[in-house]
Amino acid sequence: MSVFAQEIEEQPETLKDLIDKIPSIKMELSKIDKYHKIVFVGMGSSLYASIPSVYFLRQSGIDADYIDASEAIRYFDKKLFEQFDICVLVSQSGETTEILRILDMIKELNILMIGVTAHVKSHLGAQVDIILDIFSGEEKAMGTTKTHINSVLTLLIISLIFAKRLENELENIQKLPNALELSIHKGRRNVEKLLKYSIEFENSIITTTGFALGEVYQAALTLNEIARVNVFPISTGMFKHGPIELFADKRSFIQFIPDVQDKNLLVDLGCNIANRAKFSWIISNSQIDLDCGSFDKSVIFDSINSDLPEYLQGVLFLPYVQILSDEIRKIKGIEENEFYLISKVIK
Repeated sequence: MSVFAQEIEEQPETLKDLIDKIPSIKMELSKIDKYHKIVFVGMGSSLYASIPSVYFLRQSGIDADYIDASEAIRYFDKKLFEQFDICVLVSQSGETTEILRILDMIKELNILMIGVTAHVKSHLGAQVDIILDIFSGEEKAMGTTKTHINSVLTLLIISLIFAKRLENELENIQKLPNALELSIHKGRRNVEKLLKYSIEFENSIITTTGFALGEVYQAALTLNEIARVNVFPISTGMFKHGPIELFADKRSFIQFIPDVQDKNLLVDLGCNIANRAKFSWIISNSQIDLDCGSFDKSVIFDSINSDLPEYLQGVLFLPYVQILSDEIRKIKGIEENEFYLISKVIK
């Protein structure tokens, strides 16, 4: 088993470690009484981890946004941050240069700074008002697995606390590790089935909507990084504005369909694109009623079959793409050392 594959398998256990620490997170955040407007700042995987929380807070009536740190230091100044009560800075290493520059930019503002990291004794941990450990343990792989999943849940826990909904959602959160373990098991089986068709994922499109959008961006990052394929992530809603023509040259298509009110519209869109794409892999959170004509083996439908709420469903989709990325890497003969050596430099 590759190191990357091993870390995929470790994700449920690190989530359990984090869930066990929820009381300490609540205690750290109990001193905060003002959270009318919140901004999450990160880069790459850390930035994508904040998307479900921003959606959750907005649905709960709390103003929230996310900002790419690399863009903020080039195009904005501290006036952008003056409108926020809280800035949540997310950095897996706690040493991300751009995040530390944002800290320097806003440290004199009347804004509470919360750091979220796997390394609490980092520069980030030393400079923020509150530092939260994501309890992911050491991650050796270049492709982010445990630190991303635990960042997603840590940020959601923060959001649930601010929205005063944590107690009502604890049961769902406690179900997540087992649901993720089942998703990893099904993902291995389904990817094995998928690869029997010698599918080409180069220049493919990957899409979803809502809370799971961050996981689609993360999935594309993982495929690009580990499998060395060019994958383009896009929100499902954007297909109404022209990009459906991207399939004129028969690209492959991956879609995750969460349980949402307009789920049938997402299914119809998936079927429409499946008729144009070279290959389609459509994964739904629960069983879907497919009435979109007859398909041959160029379309594969999978379902995760989870009863978790929508804001947690994207986490269950991600292992499918993590496993696919590792299998493509092996098929291509890419040695793990090639990206682990780079990993040491970057991290």
